[in-house]
Amino acid sequence: MGISAQIQSDLLSLQNRILERGKRVALHLDRTFFELSVLDNPGCNPLFLQGMRRLLYVYDQIGDIEYVPDPSTDRTVATCSAVAGVFETPHVYPEPLEANTKRSRMMWRDVKLPFERYLNGFAIREGQFIILINEAGMLHGFEQEVYEIYAPQEDGSGFSGHLAGIIGLYRDVVVNKSNPLIANLYANACLPSGLGFFCIATKESWRTLHRKYGFLLTLGIMSSLLIGTLAFALSHRNLKERLSQTGRIRNAVRKGGDPYYCVYQPIVRLSDGRIVGCEVLARYEDEFEKIYPDTFIPIIERQNLTWEFTTIIMRQAFDALKPAIEADPNFKISINFYPRDLEKRFLQRLSDSEQLRYAAANVYTLNCEVLETGIGDIDSIEDAINYLHGQGFQVSIDDFGTGYSNLSQLREINAEFLKIDKSFIQGLDQHEASIRSSLVPHIVEIAGIIGVGVIAEGIETPEQVAILQKIGVEYGQGYFFSHPIERDAFLQKLFAQPHYIAAA
Repeated sequence: MGISAQIQSDLLSLQNRILERGKRVALHLDRTFFELSVLDNPGCNPLFLQGMRRLLYVYDQIGDIEYVPDPSTDRTVATCSAVAGVFETPHVYPEPLEANTKRSRMMWRDVKLPFERYLNGFAIREGQFIILINEAGMLHGFEQEVYEIYAPQEDGSGFSGHLAGIIGLYRDVVVNKSNPLIANLYANACLPSGLGFFCIATKESWRTLHRKYGFLLTLGIMSSLLIGTLAFALSHRNLKERLSQTGRIRNAVRKGGDPYYCVYQPIVRLSDGRIVGCEVLARYEDEFEKIYPDTFIPIIERQNLTWEFTTIIMRQAFDALKPAIEADPNFKISINFYPRDLEKRFLQRLSDSEQLRYAAANVYTLNCEVLETGIGDIDSIEDAINYLHGQGFQVSIDDFGTGYSNLSQLREINAEFLKIDKSFIQGLDQHEASIRSSLVPHIVEIAGIIGVGVIAEGIETPEQVAILQKIGVEYGQGYFFSHPIERDAFLQKLFAQPHYIAAA
C-alpha cells in the first residue's frame, strides 16, 4: 500500500473511532432521558434529586442533569441539578443552536460544567430535563488528532454549525478535496444518531505525517546535508539536552534512575488508625535542583518512558519495603501504573517484567493504581487488568470522580478499591458541604453496589475521619495521618504506630 492510500486508510479509521464514540454517547443519552422520564415525583425535592444523582454514574460522560419545571414556555429555565441541588438563581439558557438534532431536543455548546469552570460541554434538552455532556470526556483519547465535528444542514449535507474540534477544518476539506496533490490528506463522513446527524472532518497533520512516514519523506533532505555540519549540530544538541531539565529527566530514566527516589504515604484503616500499607510516590533531585512530579511526570510521558519509570519505582520500593512485608505479609504496596502501559500491545512487556515476577513469586500485596481518566476504553486495558489479577495483584481506580467511567465499566474492571480524589474530601467537614463533597456518600454507595472497597485521599482533619467512617469508608490517607516521607521515617512510623486515632 502506497503512502497516499495508507494516509487515507488512517483517516477513515480515525473517523470510525470518533463516530463510534459518538454513537455510544448518543445511546447513553437516549437511555438517560428515558430513565429520567419514569422517575417518580419530578421536581427539585431531595428524593428526585437523589434519583438524578444515581444516573450520573450509570452512563458515560454525563457531567450533570438539570430540571426544567415549566417546559411549555419559549425560554429554557432550569431551577435545580443533580450536582448543585436547588439553584439560588435559576439557570436561564440562551437560544439553542440551529444544529440538526432530534426535533424533540434542543442543544447548546460551550456550557460550563458544574464545579469545573475550565471545562466546557454540550447541553441537550428533552422535555423537562437537560443533560450536560463533558466535551473533553467524550473526546478523551483524541486530543492529539486533527478533526472538526459539526452539524450538517437539515437534509444531511453541507455545514450548519461547529460542535467540537478545530473550527474551519470542514472548509479546508471542501477546498482541498478537489486538489489531487493533497486530497488524500483529508476525509469527511456523517452519521445519524440520537442527536440527529453529526459529521466529522479529519486531516492528517504534518506532525503526524512526519512521525509515521518521516523516513521516506526526509530521506532526500537528510542525504543532502554535509556530514561535518550534521556532526556539529548533533554534538551541540546532545550537550544542550544533557544539561537541560528535559534531558536530565529523560537520561535519568534511561540510565536506571539514580536521581529518582521514593517517598511513602501511609494508607490507614480508619477504624483503628493502623497503617495497613502505603502509596509509593516519586521524587527527583540531582546536582542542579529538585524537580517536582508535576514537572517531571509530563516530560516522562512525552518521552514515552513511563514503563521504564514505573520499573524503577517498583525496584526501589520492593527493596525499601522488605522489612514492612516481612512483618506483615498483607502489607499493601500501592504503585501508580500509567494507562498507556496497560494497553494490549504492551501485554508481553508486563509478563516479561522482572519486578512483577519478583512481586508475584514473593506473594506481595501489590496494589496497581490506574487513573480513572485512563479507563475510557475498557477493551484496550482489559487483558492487562486480567493479567495483574492473575498474578495475585490488586487493582485500584485512582482519583475516582475526576474521570468519565460508568457503572458497567467499573464492573468490567473488577477492581478491589476505588480511591476517592482529595477534591471530594475537601469541605467534607464544613457546615455547608461543597458540591463535590456532597457526592461522597453516593460514590460510597456505588462502591457498595459493585462490591469494592473505598480509600479516601487527602484527609486533613479528624472531623473528616469521623464523617468518612460514618458513611462506610474503610481506608484513608492524607496529611492528617502523614505527609509522604522517606523510607527510614516511614518504617519508624510503621513499627511505632498507634492502633487508634480518636476522631472528633
